[in-house]
Amino acid sequence: MDNNQKKKLFYIAIIILLIVLILFGIWWYLSGKAVPSANTEKPVVNNNQQTLPNNQVPPNPNPVVLPPANDNERGALSVARLFAERFGTFTSQSNFEGIRELTQKSTETMSSWLLNNYIPELRNKYPADKYAGQTTNILSAQIISINENQAEASVRTQQSLKIGTDAPVVKSPTLRLKLIKEGETWLVDNARWE
Repeated sequence: MDNNQKKKLFYIAIIILLIVLILFGIWWYLSGKAVPSANTEKPVVNNNQQTLPNNQVPPNPNPVVLPPANDNERGALSVARLFAERFGTFTSQSNFEGIRELTQKSTETMSSWLLNNYIPELRNKYPADKYAGQTTNILSAQIISINENQAEASVRTQQSLKIGTDAPVVKSPTLRLKLIKEGETWLVDNARWE
């Protein structure tokens, strides 16, 4: 083979290699596009109205909330919102520490109930050997009644519970709270999910 034939063969090999690379690039680009996956898992249906595809949580709507009328109401509402979010948010791997911290925003009666009843119930229901985590977002909060030393609040939430590798289950419960003012500080004395 002379030099001319070697050059032609070299150029032909380069052209073939480029064509193969271009075809591979086109295939890679098209296969990386949003192609529906063959997801055989069924969507999660919760009892409160929503059906969700796996691993998706609906967006948190922006509710319209009227501002509190005065500082006393503002303080009670602030504690109610904070308490509701932490009360409904936990992970089994953190040993429910976020809920334990709520004792700082609770009366002695409520603190005792949290530590001696609620956290042990959660530990039994969601043992640490399998991941369980729940996040709670506040949708709206309102004061139902208030005077100088007592208040009742209602906090609408959205919760997403994930256990192990299962798809999250989303629900929208409301937390009713009774608050007592000790000195200048509002503390939660009772909380129940509705």
